[in-house]
Amino acid sequence: MDRIVVLIDDDEGNRAVITDVLNDAGFDVHAYADSRDATGERAGVALVVLDGGQPLRDVDAPIVMVSAAADIAEQAQRVGARGWLRKPFAIDDLIDMVRGNAA
Repeated sequence: MDRIVVLIDDDEGNRAVITDVLNDAGFDVHAYADSRDATGERAGVALVVLDGGQPLRDVDAPIVMVSAAADIAEQAQRVGARGWLRKPFAIDDLIDMVRGNAA
């Protein structure tokens, strides 16, 4: 069974690209524009990839954060993220980050 990655990013283009990349890397990506839509995600979630501009609501899994924000390290620390990538990032860095942090 594929490992489930929940992706929360309000930008449709970002969701599409990240979904395709992680699907190709062997993950089953469940993508949402808002964390409220992901609140039902529980069983089998290996990791949450969270856009830094999104609030995190009731998603119980390890987190990595992606953002263009200058304070991404502080944002990641506030939500207890295992790691972060500043946008734009290299695709290989994203895959490595997800593989290294998925439960």
